[in-house]
Amino acid sequence: MEMLKNSHSVMPDSWSAMLVLEIILCNPVCLIGYTIVSWRFFNESMYEEEIALLNFFGEDYSDYQRRVGTGIPFIKGFDGSGHKI
Repeated sequence: MEMLKNSHSVMPDSWSAMLVLEIILCNPVCLIGYTIVSWRFFNESMYEEEIALLNFFGEDYSDYQRRVGTGIPFIKGFDGSGHKI
């Protein structure tokens, strides 16, 4: 279970670093573009990744998912019943 806590540490850091860089550079076009592209990528990939994690870890991942969430605004993930949360 410890592996799940540390396995996604790179994604949010990279995503937020990219957005902060664009704010510092005062580049609103790229900031908006990167935000949209990043959000769409995570929104689509989160669904498939969580299906795989639920299949592999079962109820342990489901419990973890309820406690932690995705950490990405407006992306809820997959609830295990075939629907996005």
